[in-house]
Amino acid sequence: MRHGGPLRRWLFGLAFCHLAVTGAFVLDSGFGIARTRRRSLRGVLPAMRRGGFDVSGDSFDLLSLRTFRRDALLQYDATNQSEPLRIALAFLGVLFGLSFPSLAGELGWDDSPAVSFASLTAAAASGGLFLRNRAARTARIEKISREYALGELRVRYRGVRTSSLAALRGERRLVALAGPRRAVEAALAEARVYRRRLLAAKVAVVPVCQQSDDAASRAAALWLWEAVEPAEWQRYFDEITQQRGLTATEKGAWLALNFKGRSVGSALGMPRWDELLGTALTPIGDGFGELPERETDAAAAAEEGAVASGQAEGTLANAAALLEAQARFYEALTGGDTSAMARLWRGSPADPAVSEALDQGGQLDPWSSQLKPGSAPAGMRATDCDVLVSSEAEGWTTAIERPRNGGTLLATQRWRRADGEDEWLLASHRTIPWSAEGGTAVATLRCDGRGCVALGREIDTRA
Repeated sequence: MRHGGPLRRWLFGLAFCHLAVTGAFVLDSGFGIARTRRRSLRGVLPAMRRGGFDVSGDSFDLLSLRTFRRDALLQYDATNQSEPLRIALAFLGVLFGLSFPSLAGELGWDDSPAVSFASLTAAAASGGLFLRNRAARTARIEKISREYALGELRVRYRGVRTSSLAALRGERRLVALAGPRRAVEAALAEARVYRRRLLAAKVAVVPVCQQSDDAASRAAALWLWEAVEPAEWQRYFDEITQQRGLTATEKGAWLALNFKGRSVGSALGMPRWDELLGTALTPIGDGFGELPERETDAAAAAEEGAVASGQAEGTLANAAALLEAQARFYEALTGGDTSAMARLWRGSPADPAVSEALDQGGQLDPWSSQLKPGSAPAGMRATDCDVLVSSEAEGWTTAIERPRNGGTLLATQRWRRADGEDEWLLASHRTIPWSAEGGTAVATLRCDGRGCVALGREIDTRA
């Protein structure tokens, strides 16, 4: 090989490309910030802000050819070490594959179609890996950017304490409801049924109404927080909806965050609260990791339910009557009393949630089958019972079911009452595992007068 010949120049060029690409990724990865000493950005970013540097400002990312927040790029670089190297190696593979025919000629090999085909195949394979890893990198940075943008949104507690969502990390989970006021208010009305459960899971519910003029007065409940600058919240929901190619509907949208401020569920429409609690918002346990047992004080629960419902005079008596009806339901359930169970479901219409489960392929298990000897849940106890009177014709009860063999389940009953009637009758019954041990529910039970359907349930996170 001649000094300074084509092969030598080609090798120098390849080495230069390797150094340039690898060096660019190393520098872009913030090697001095997070690689060598594994320092946390929790201390770096505040220090940079105090120095007058706008960490949240936009920065153009050469690899993805897009603009991202600087703090999102820094966070990605601090938590992803192997992906940039894979991208660099894949890019070098493309260069090597495209240059291999020239290299083969310099080495005296035959420049046959087979060599050209092999080099193009290698370049195509490397190109596919490059594009796949590049897309994964872009998706991760987009997710981090959304989390940072979400962390800057602010909420107000009981009209006094204002905090950013970033400041609440480690203290509160959060469920934000956005959309037309009618849809949000309907979701809040059902959330009140689970007010004790939301507090047990340290969940703050934040309504974001497109038309809202009295948000502060609604934020008096311990679990209900107020959205500061609702327009900013709505803009965030609009952006993530558009990014995912979805169209906002009159049913609104929701988003749930864990203690780390990361999304654990989102969807168009409004959530089923019991299933959201069971799958993503489990309760905080005691020192032994268990859900503390709380005995039911019927009088206190009825009074609390009457206050939470905000209804007129007579609600206290209705709440007490609902708790009595709930007690009769559990007596019939655990005792296998089919006659008493039939009376409680008398004239009940089909529940849409049960019909939906049947349409999805679920199997209906009639009450006569569930209550026969050996099948009834004998020994199960209903504890921490709660009640909410929605109107003179509708009410709700919840309980923590404790089967004889252990475990805890969150149960919800919806009740109805015909005009002029005094007796409360069942409209639906649902249960879902709800444990403080950290596990999430993988199945739920939905029941109406026809019987029960067991099905697996996943939260649709594709908002």
